Amino acid sequence: MSFTINEKTKIFIDNNDWPGVIRVAGKVSEDFELVFGSAEKPVISKEAFTDADILDGSIYAGCIGKSSIIDHFAKAGLIDLSDVRGKREVFLFAPVSTNGKNVLVIAGSDKRGTIYGLF
Repeated sequence: MSFTINEKTKIFIDNNDWPGVIRVAGKVSEDFELVFGSAEKPVISKEAFTDADILDGSIYAGCIGKSSIIDHFAKAGLIDLSDVRGKREVFLFAPVSTNGKNVLVIAGSDKRGTIYGLF
């Protein structure tokens, strides 16, 4: 499976995640704008996450236990959180293929772990 960041890449963040995580996702979004020259901000905040929100080529980031997005991918068996759960300042990068769509999931063990993963 391949995953490529491009001008159409979106970053999905749960509105209920830590404010610092949401803020850093915005910073990463600004970097995307500088690199690709896109006028559209790629950060999409969600309160309720479903399979309909999975867009090919997008990034889904959040903290374990704080993000419905990460919970969704874990419950669906698409990511294994055993290496990061319960640890401090750790993140997981997981390229995932589901329903014919290739996405990148960044799951942080805590706030700092998620921020490190985004950067």
